[in-house]
Amino acid sequence: MLIVAFTNHKTIKLSMQTFTLNDLLLYVFNECSKEQSLLIQKEMTFNPELKNEVEILQASTVDVAALAFSPNPHVMDKIFAQLHLENKLFVV
Repeated sequence: MLIVAFTNHKTIKLSMQTFTLNDLLLYVFNECSKEQSLLIQKEMTFNPELKNEVEILQASTVDVAALAFSPNPHVMDKIFAQLHLENKLFVV
């Protein structure tokens, strides 16, 4: 029997294949080979713990993608003021 390790340090025993966290992340981001993707999908049909781990990773990526990153307006004002002082900011 083979073992799979995940970030929460629990192990899941599988009968067919070993998947690392990297394998699952590649699967979630559609970056793994077609063969690897099919293996993971097949194993998920028989292994609810693996399916749950993949679903958690998928939900996490959605949460990260939803975050909006923008600079602090105060910081931007300081940068523009400095550039203006140095005559490096051209207003068109």
